[in-house]
Parts: sequence; C-alpha cells; structure tokens
Amino acid sequence: EDLKELIRTEIWPWIRNCQSQHPQCAASVAAAVPTRLVDVGLDGDEMVKLIQTDQKALEYIALSYCWGKGTANSKARTTSKNLQSRLNGIWIKDLPASIQDAITITRLMGINYIWIDAICIVQSDGPNDPGDWATEAGRMGDYYSGSLCCIAASCANSSTEGFLRARPLGRFKIKPVPSDQPREMEKELVRHHILSLSKREALGEAWCELVRDYSNMKLSFASDRMVAISGVATLLSRKHHDDYFYGAFRSSLAECLLWWSSEDSNTEYPGWSWLSV
Repeated sequence: EDLKELIRTEIWPWIRNCQSQHPQCAASVAAAVPTRLVDVGLDGDEMVKLIQTDQKALEYIALSYCWGKGTANSKARTTSKNLQSRLNGIWIKDLPASIQDAITITRLMGINYIWIDAICIVQSDGPNDPGDWATEAGRMGDYYSGSLCCIAASCANSSTEGFLRARPLGRFKIKPVPSDQPREMEKELVRHHILSLSKREALGEAWCELVRDYSNMKLSFASDRMVAISGVATLLSRKHHDDYFYGAFRSSLAECLLWWSSEDSNTEYPGWSWLSV
C-alpha cells in the first residue's frame, strides 16, 4: 500500500511534470523502437511474457540495474535456446529479485511493458551462437531515451538483491558515488535529463572524460567493449551531428589521440584507438 501511495502521490506527478515542463524530456530523440519487450500482465499473474514489438511504438518502462558478478543474472538471460519458450511465458519466481521488483512497479504504475536488457536482448551462448547483442547494444541509447521513465535500481549491487526494501529510519550524510559498472554508466548518460551537453566544443572534453572513466571499469565480457559504449556514442553523434568511429569523434579527434599505454595492442581495432588496449 505504501508503494501504491508513493506511485500515486510522487512518481506519477514527477513524470507528468517532466513531460509538461522539460522540453528535452518531452521531445524524445529516440530513433529505434525496442525489438522486444516484456509484457508484465496483470497484478497477481504468476507469469510475464516476452513479445516481439514488430517495431510498433508502445509505451514502456526501462530498467537500469547491475547484473552482478559471475552467474548472478544467468536466470534472466534470454538465449536462442529459451527464446521460444519465453515468448510463451516466463515464471516471475524464476527471475532475479531486482527484475521481480521492477515488474511489480511497472504493474502498479499501470504500464503494460518493460524493457530489460538481459531478457529483451538475445544473449550470446557461445562463440557459435552470438545472439543479437552486437546489433541491439548500439540501440540501447534509443531504448532508454524512448522509455516513459527509467527505474534505476541504484541500491542493488547485483540483480539477486532486489531494491524494494524497508528503509531504516534515521539521518545520514550522503554524497554521490560514481558507479563502477559500465552498463550503469551508459544508462545514466542516455536519459533525456542527463544527456545535457549544450555546446559542441564541450563534446570532446566530456567524451574524453567518459572514456577515461569507462576504461577503468570492469566489463562482464571484455569483447563487448566497443559495442557496450556504442549506445552512448550513437546518441551523442546524432545530437551533435558529428562523425564517430572506433571510439573517437571527428570534432575532437586530436584530444582522442592524446593517450598511450604500456600494454600490447589488440589488432582487432586500429592502433590509434583506445579500444585497441
């Protein structure tokens, strides 16, 4: 009941105010509709269902969360092996706690659909079964940008923890702490009210700072490095009408070349790009 009241008195007023008062939020820059969404069904249903959108524009919520270490989020992953069964239905009890909590909020808000990366993107299941991660990852910026709102499970370090918890009473000093999860960093950047670079000359400095921070983070899969950051790059490229290639923007190419590394280069990428180390 407390959560229902919070949604009625706080969350929906925030969203309506955002839509009516914030021009950047009202004017979506999203160019891609999610390939798949999770249909959350009705309150009390024990199952949800993965659907193909067929590029139809549907109102949906997006979830931003930390997968966690190792196999913590394995039960959420859609692969080519379980894709068909998930189009028929997914038992909620089998999903990680953070995803269950997000489904609860989506239902209480009266929204029918939610986008969750692990479920809605067909994940790699070995070198001979790459899924559609490489294709979908570049569109993630649009998916988050085009959502009604984004649920950020910031208090959970793993999808198994959940985020709907009783909060202890008391007063605490707080200060912002940057997330060390690369996907969290990307998701923070692509929401309308956070992606606020207003001058083209600021792009180079902001991008180089992002690259420095991103390079220090731990990707679940090192091979995803270029693909994982491409969602942010695509949005910035479109917003600033700039060309992007191999981790660098044309307008700030000089700044993007000012680096060195003592590590061996990865021949998969050009030697001048930070992606090569």
